Amino acid sequence: MQRLVRWTVGLLWLGAWGALLWAAHRPWEELGGLVGERLRWFERFGLGAGLVAGHTVGELLRDGAGGRATARAVRWSLYPAALAGLACMAALEAAGWEDAAGVALVALLAYGAGASTGVLGLGAYCRGEGPAGPGTE
Repeated sequence: MQRLVRWTVGLLWLGAWGALLWAAHRPWEELGGLVGERLRWFERFGLGAGLVAGHTVGELLRDGAGGRATARAVRWSLYPAALAGLACMAALEAAGWEDAAGVALVALLAYGAGASTGVLGLGAYCRGEGPAGPGTE
């Protein structure tokens, strides 16, 4: 029963991240023109790269630390990504590419979603290597 509850909560958490990413991604689908097409491709690349990078970091942190150390390591791993995202948004705003700052935001949200799924161990669970989450039986 406890395994079913954990599985359900993990799916709800994943669904919440999916809804957030969809809401951030949706405005980029309605852009027009050449600049809009370029931004749309940048956004798609940021979305995919952020998910992959975040998931990889999340799985490495989950495998390398245990218990409260995992939570601390996840918090510290998000600081460089947040600072890089902030720097990208500030540089794009300064360069006059106001619309492109949203691309950095989507990539940052994708990194957070990927890290969350990596720490939860959803990849290992889907591969049949065990239940999701650190410290589960």
